[in-house]
Amino acid sequence: MSDSELSSSFSIAYYPAKVNTNNKSNSGMKAHKDYDLMTVILMDKPGLEVFWDDQWHDVNPQPGYGVLFLSETL
Repeated sequence: MSDSELSSSFSIAYYPAKVNTNNKSNSGMKAHKDYDLMTVILMDKPGLEVFWDDQWHDVNPQPGYGVLFLSETL
């Protein structure tokens, strides 16, 4: 495989904590699937949810830890 056939990408996104959590129109991203190789999330405020085993689960942030999601492509 030559270098011209290889590609990679990297992106960084920042989502500020919600001010009014009672306002559903102020919600962050809609439910979606990530198709990149992996997603790393560093968070210090609650709000992230994952859909697993046919139900939504809160991801509770822990100081100094992150969350690693492996993609649908694996």
